Amino acid sequence: MNQINQQLIASKISDLASTTNEKALEKEISNFFKRIRKEVLNALEEYWNDNSMFQGQIDLILAPIHTSLKEYYEIILARKVQEYQRGSKAASRIVKRITDNVAMKSAKPVTFTPTKDNLFGTLSQAENRLSNYTFTASESTMNRVDQNIKEILTTGYTDGVGINEVANRVSERFGQLESWESKRIARTEIHNAQNIGIMDTYENLGVEYTMWSAAGDDRTRDSHVELDGEIIPMGGVYSNGLGYPGDTGGAIEEWVNCRCSNAPFVMPAGMMAPPGASQFREEDLIPLDTQDPQQTTFDQEQFEAIQTNEEISEFFGLEYLPKGREEYSLNLQGEFFEFHDPKTGTYLRFYKDSLNKIEQIDYDNMNKGTVNIKDIIKDYKNTPTHLKEASSTISFLKGSEITVAGSCHQEGNIDIYDPAFKTVKGNKKVSWSSTLWHEMMHAYDFALHEIDIGTGQLKIRENTGGYHRINKMMEKEWAKASQKDKAYQIKKGLMQQETTRYGEDAPSEDIAEMASVIMTKKNKGDKYTVGNAYSIKKPCPERASGCRTPQTVDEIINANPNRAQLMEKWINDAPAKNMQQNKQYFEKSIQKFLKEELKYKKEHNLI
Repeated sequence: MNQINQQLIASKISDLASTTNEKALEKEISNFFKRIRKEVLNALEEYWNDNSMFQGQIDLILAPIHTSLKEYYEIILARKVQEYQRGSKAASRIVKRITDNVAMKSAKPVTFTPTKDNLFGTLSQAENRLSNYTFTASESTMNRVDQNIKEILTTGYTDGVGINEVANRVSERFGQLESWESKRIARTEIHNAQNIGIMDTYENLGVEYTMWSAAGDDRTRDSHVELDGEIIPMGGVYSNGLGYPGDTGGAIEEWVNCRCSNAPFVMPAGMMAPPGASQFREEDLIPLDTQDPQQTTFDQEQFEAIQTNEEISEFFGLEYLPKGREEYSLNLQGEFFEFHDPKTGTYLRFYKDSLNKIEQIDYDNMNKGTVNIKDIIKDYKNTPTHLKEASSTISFLKGSEITVAGSCHQEGNIDIYDPAFKTVKGNKKVSWSSTLWHEMMHAYDFALHEIDIGTGQLKIRENTGGYHRINKMMEKEWAKASQKDKAYQIKKGLMQQETTRYGEDAPSEDIAEMASVIMTKKNKGDKYTVGNAYSIKKPCPERASGCRTPQTVDEIINANPNRAQLMEKWINDAPAKNMQQNKQYFEKSIQKFLKEELKYKKEHNLI
């Protein structure tokens, strides 16, 4: 039996106790509306007048509804707190069961590690969160009931149907609330509380993926049957728009009366999620390529002896294209040559300078230093494999008038411009290499976005600003690390750091800049300064907005320990992806899309 079937069994957490709790809440809600109906009918008999009705009379008839919100809210909340606790305990049991089961089949132990900040681990915190949601939902329900009865009263008076018919209509509406609506409300509220408890516990235990488990009977929605077995990263969204079964943040037709559950999914050893997929299934997993090293060790003496591009090509195991790829040389202005990395599919493109030198490009800074092509390629080769594979073409542009150091496009094409090469070695200020790593991290960020198979374009929530470019797989984890760093800086009396020069609302830039910091530390040492993105603003007479004091790598890491640690994890532990396997996955996805498109056309008589 494969893991998905084992977890589907383990995830059947709507046990007898939950069913009993749901039926108890249904009865309490029904009795509540029975009492309100009686009070409204008594008020109707006292204040109704067939000849004249004023707003004050209507308000008096509706008064039992207006004054009962608190009671209704407390009925719902008491049951939801119980169900939250039940869901939390069930989730802990499921995680332990799956952990034990996977560990028995694997040579490598599988564990879930609780996070240090248990956000919703105490009852008081859970109650506070549930309380806010429950009050909003309760207020919405009672407002709806108020509007329904008010409409019956005003319509009955306008139509002149008399008090008896109005009373019959009021009773009929309350009859619905006392029967099938009580059942629907109870099921929705109990299921929602249970799943919030489950998700909070998963998060606290460090679960990385969750899987939709349909209720599996004849009452299950067809759309939820199709979702059965779909997997998403923790904090992601299923293809129906819900973060978990019963998530009231999605479309109401997807969560009302839902009885499905959410199971944790353990990534099998040696496998990885398909790149770019926000949702996937167990059969979509692809093997890790464990052969390529994340970094390369070089013979320094041989490296220093390199003189020509051909020697560069041989030393680094690259393919040298003296005139670049033919299909590009016809369309791009200026002469250039390229190196092709066969392991990752990346092309490094160098434009020739005005002296037509091909062994070395003289990116000078007032004659104080030069950068050799082999130095650039050395830093490229020392970059983790998954960042290289995300980078399609990296172009080094001489003579550009662009004032920024670099840019990365959605398809993974990177441009490194003149300002990146204003390098003063005497001050240990690294610019071009940190710019390269910064932009390569952007390419990796882009590679993890969901891809629209129909257009081949990345599905980015908004195209403006760094904040909206960050992929969902990274966003939540990075936000937590950032919050911890801010608290740490306050505790240590440090001047609070701006995330980047782009401001606090640009975590994608923060991620890219921290990647360059960590890579600079690995390859250059702790004492280098990295651009000015992490510099501290201090008052100065020259500028009203303040002047920046550059920071060294170790200063940045010491002031941002949580983000630095997370970036170390992403850089060192992120799986290397095999280009051939990626190609097979995307070809498979395209074939699936074409099949669905053909089916749609046939069903709608378009062909």
